[in-house]
Amino acid sequence: MIRKSKWIEIHSPDESAAKVAARTLDGRLRLVAHYLPLAAAAADDDDEHVHQTRVATRRAMTTLSIFEHLLPRRETKWFRKQLKRARKAANDARDYDVLAERLSRRLDENGDDEACDELIGWIHDHRREAQKPIREIASQFDKQRYKRRAKRLVKKLLKNDRKGNAAGTFGQLAQARMRALVDEFFAYEPSQLHDLEKLHQFRVSGKHLRYAMEVFAGAFRRKLREELYPQIEALQEQLGKVNDHAVARGHYERWLRDARDAAQRALLRELIDDEAAAINRLQDQFLDQWTPERAASLRQQLLQELSPEEEQRAVAAG
Repeated sequence: MIRKSKWIEIHSPDESAAKVAARTLDGRLRLVAHYLPLAAAAADDDDEHVHQTRVATRRAMTTLSIFEHLLPRRETKWFRKQLKRARKAANDARDYDVLAERLSRRLDENGDDEACDELIGWIHDHRREAQKPIREIASQFDKQRYKRRAKRLVKKLLKNDRKGNAAGTFGQLAQARMRALVDEFFAYEPSQLHDLEKLHQFRVSGKHLRYAMEVFAGAFRRKLREELYPQIEALQEQLGKVNDHAVARGHYERWLRDARDAAQRALLRELIDDEAAAINRLQDQFLDQWTPERAASLRQQLLQELSPEEEQRAVAAG
């Protein structure tokens, strides 16, 4: 049975960190093994398989990072390498899926456009090429016994826990890891985010924080999951739209350098201008909302929820 919930349920914050790590890794690594073969064999039937593979690999990599001190270094390095390759392949394929869908809508809205139709065909050609690495990686996962190695990694965690070699509670680990990730996220001042590269780095740090919240939320009050997580998720969705347009612009700029047909070049220039305008519009909208005041308020709320209960009561009292 594959558990697809993004939330990790725990028995108590006093449960051993190793036991929760074993459950979490088992679930996250199983999801990758579930979706990757679907992305390899059935992407034409449902491109959501590729998207879910990308998300599953990101969650699995975050899980490896937050429990890294409990894991054997050699095995962790191996899994990180495999997951990174699977994520990149899924990323490339997903980018082409998004581009093709967007241009198909444009074609439907504007009617006959030979240059646009040809560009969609070009994107489909790139998408078919992008499918090959997914199939190769899925095949290698089988040959390298990914599932068996994942089971062995989980067993090692539980064995170390029984021997007392992995001291510490899940609640203690949750507080330490979450505080570090919150500090990393809020290290980016809103004034820095006019720079598109800084905005991208901020988005990545927010993704790490979001996926870690899914793992650690059970160690804290429900406010973290029900009120604060949705705010981080909404920020990620806004920044994801900016990133989609930036990725599209990058593809169009590369293709413009190779295009020889005048109509194709004209279309690509128009698309580049459209993507640049969308980036500026969405970036301005985000920065209008992500003010220093809002950033400070969200940071304060997160840190308050990450404090031990006695500290929370003291803050509430005044």
